[in-house]
Amino acid sequence: MARIRLAERSDLPEEHQHLIAAFREPEDLAPEYRHLMSGAERNVYAAFGRNPPALVAFREFAGSLWNDADLDARTRELVILRVARELDSRYVWHQHGRIALSAGLPADDVRAVGANALERFDEGEAALLSYVRAYLTGAVDDDLHDRVSAHYDDGTIVAVGMLAGTYATIVRSMQALDVPIEEGFIGWDLANAPE
Repeated sequence: MARIRLAERSDLPEEHQHLIAAFREPEDLAPEYRHLMSGAERNVYAAFGRNPPALVAFREFAGSLWNDADLDARTRELVILRVARELDSRYVWHQHGRIALSAGLPADDVRAVGANALERFDEGEAALLSYVRAYLTGAVDDDLHDRVSAHYDDGTIVAVGMLAGTYATIVRSMQALDVPIEEGFIGWDLANAPE
């Protein structure tokens, strides 16, 4: 049970009630993800909904990073999964493990992030995953930046950092509020992932 009462739609001003759902309309979600989250209320949004102006700002900012930061789905989900695993967030792992699989990431790649098995990835993605870990601990140095920039342009590196920072904020907020997953955890090894 969360440490705060999760907001219900009726707790928000009418013009913001839709923000507790994963997405406003099915058209807002790429077809491959619709079966996962379309219209379903998500506890992350219900928790943030206790402060409607913050929820509105968060949804706009996070949505812009998700949709407009020019990260392909694979890179985006690898970054988010790495944040979830490094910060031990079952909630974010559960949501984005399913999204990653629906976006076409092989289950073995998702499991490898969960197991910190960077040898599964090519040099560029291994550097990216190392960069995210270092970013979270404030340990990015010139060598690591150079390894990442050999494979990714400056704009992508900026987007990766902003995405990692945003998801770190989500994780820490969810952990501080003890917000539960809506259903059973899929597992770091995807043992309970839907077929």
